[in-house]
Amino acid sequence: KLEDVYFVDCTNASGPGMVEYLFKNDVKYLLLDEVEKMSKADQNVLLNVMETGMLTSTKVRKIGSKKMNLSIYATTNDIGGISKPFRSRFMEFSLPPYSYDEFCEIAVNLLEKRYRRPEELSLKVADIVWNKLESKDVRDILAIGKLSNSVDDVDFIATTLQKHKRRSDGE
Repeated sequence: KLEDVYFVDCTNASGPGMVEYLFKNDVKYLLLDEVEKMSKADQNVLLNVMETGMLTSTKVRKIGSKKMNLSIYATTNDIGGISKPFRSRFMEFSLPPYSYDEFCEIAVNLLEKRYRRPEELSLKVADIVWNKLESKDVRDILAIGKLSNSVDDVDFIATTLQKHKRRSDGE
């Protein structure tokens, strides 16, 4: 609900594209999701604006500067994937893991909103993901919830996914 916001999914971001957007638009809040997936070079694009409030570009045919009152917020799943200079410009907060009850609440809200799943099915999905799959990943809720049309489907789908899940260790 904020105005003058630019949201960036860093899995698809490029520094030059971001700088061009910031030059062309009055942005007050820059929201970076999964910032560890942004290249170090692209992270460095934002260092000066974070330090001085000046956005600068010295690329061929794109030379310029712009004074900005910009607040940058970022999320990460891997804090080690962020360059030290970039990281030093943020105030860091670490969120505690979900409790079981919070995980269930997230499942109910997310599956109702995305797939119109009833609460009973969503609670079953959350329980299976948490206890059987021993996962706390919301993406697992989404994967099973999307495929499940009934409570009976949940166990079958979870077992099938568990049995045939691709393994990263070359199996």
